[in-house]
Amino acid sequence: MGKRIKILAFALTASALLLCGFVYQIAHVMTIEDHYGDLQNFYFRSKNGDLILNLDSKKYGLIRKDSKRIQVVCKNHPGIDLYKWVYVYEDFRESKNEVYRSDTIPDLSGLTYEEVVKLVRENKMELIIKN
Repeated sequence: MGKRIKILAFALTASALLLCGFVYQIAHVMTIEDHYGDLQNFYFRSKNGDLILNLDSKKYGLIRKDSKRIQVVCKNHPGIDLYKWVYVYEDFRESKNEVYRSDTIPDLSGLTYEEVVKLVRENKMELIIKN
């Protein structure tokens, strides 16, 4: 009898842990979708160190991700939330953005937007996301 109880307790514990993990994962995805909406692809497809170009405002930065948010690190700011980076207009239109990935994290300090665009084209960085 003791062996059956141990197996049943183990199965119930494992099932409870799996259920909790599943609920946590769903809650995490819902948190990302609630905050970013249509921009959730930026969160799920980008990685730390990816280069992001805002084609409308002529700004660039590097992506820094944590478990819930994406920050864009640029020359003027240590970190801007992706939502504020994309929605720069007062009428909440999306600005045009592109995310590129390279094997190495580029050093962008002291470069102008035009020099960064030229660097992207010369290095043939991989386009990850475009909106």
